[in-house]
Amino acid sequence: MEAKENLMDFLTAYVRKHPEVDINIIIPNEENIKKVLECL
Repeated sequence: MEAKENLMDFLTAYVRKHPEVDINIIIPNEENIKKVLECL
């Protein structure tokens, strides 16, 4: 999926320019999604 790759490229470039941003916060991962769903 080209759109997904473009988004990932954009986000990783943004994090490189802004080291104060945690990539794990702006890109959801399966483990964090499961934790959120357990809280619902």
